[in-house]
Formats: sequence, structure tokens, C-alpha cells
Amino acid sequence: MNLELWRLELRRIGWGAWLAPLGAIAALGALAFLANVMGMGSQTDSILSEGLDALPLVGGIAAATLLASDPALELQLTLPTSFRTTALRRAALALAWTGLVALVYTVLLAATQRLIWPVSPIANQLIWLAPLLCFAGIGAVFNLGMRAAAAGSGITGVIWVFQLFFRRSLSETPATQPITLFLRFDPTVASVWIVNRMALCALAILLFALAIQWLGDAERLLKGENG
Repeated sequence: MNLELWRLELRRIGWGAWLAPLGAIAALGALAFLANVMGMGSQTDSILSEGLDALPLVGGIAAATLLASDPALELQLTLPTSFRTTALRRAALALAWTGLVALVYTVLLAATQRLIWPVSPIANQLIWLAPLLCFAGIGAVFNLGMRAAAAGSGITGVIWVFQLFFRRSLSETPATQPITLFLRFDPTVASVWIVNRMALCALAILLFALAIQWLGDAERLLKGENG
């Protein structure tokens, strides 16, 4: 593994990918503080816990955008290292950073008993991990499929809003339950949540497999760049 290449990509990712997860947490923290000041302290834990719903979107879009675009794409395609390898390296870094932020945030919420849907110290990480991987995969497929990062990210955002808004209906419908991104853990039917997390991880793998295949298609990439 060439560590110099990884260090180079760390500098190329851009401040947006680094600051987005922290910004999401900071915004929800400010909202929770405001709710507490306004006498709605009972909502504080709910607002803070919902940060685990926001992080998958911002991290997923950042990773998908890095995976599917490059301002110097034509040059990248002429280099010895394939663009697919470079793009995957960048996406991995963005996902790892969001994952680190989410892991620390989840541990802090659980330790302070502010996580309103606790599972277990290890399983708590699946609250955000499965949706993060799914959103990254969804964003990558739409970005590459539509050959437009902005449009793909926009559709990913619409899916996030739809899943949140109709979360209860999706969770209670057997046909959609396995792919409900924000299914809440219920200890009385714990297996349902576990199956859901595994199904989402499997879906993410399929999405990434398709994205990786498209990343190897230079003609598709160039059409998107020139389109």
C-alpha cells in the first residue's frame, strides 16, 4: 500500500467532505440547545439522536461525489493508476472520516444515556453504518448513471427526506421493512432490526458493485464529463 498516495488524496478531498459531518452535528447540537432554552428539554435527546440520521446523508453524498467526479478526469484516465482505484480511495477516506465522527458521536450519546434507541455498544454502530453505506452507494450509482453529480446528489437527498418522512409507514409495511433506512430498534422484535441492517448492508454491496463496474468504463465517464 502506497501511503504517499493516501496522503495525497487526503489533501485533494477538500474541506467540504471534512467539515460536513462536523457541521451536521454542530447544527443539531445548536438546535438541541435552543430547544432546551425554550423549555422543550424533553426534545433534546431526540434531536441529538437524530444526528445519526443526518450523518449518513452528508457522508454518503460526499463519498459518492468523490467517487463519481474529478475536475481532471481526462488526465486521470491517462495515469498508470486507474481512475477507479483513485476514486475508490477518495470515497473510502470520506466514508472513514464520517464513520469516525459517527462512531465517537454514538459512543458519547450512549455513554450519556441520550441515545433514544440504544441497542448494544457494538450494534449501536449499525444505526448509522448501514444507512451511510447505502446512501454512498445510492449516490454513486445515480451520479454515475445520470453522469451528473449535482442531479445524483439531489435525488439522494430526496430519498433521504422520503425515508424520514414516511419512516413509520415503511417500518410497519412488511414489503418495505427490510429496506427502511431509519428503522428503529424494538427489543420485542429485535430480529427484525438485525435483518433490516443486514439487508441494507447487502444492498449497499450491490450498489457499490455496480458503481465500481461503471468506474471502469472510460467512455461512460468521459460522456458524463463532457455532457
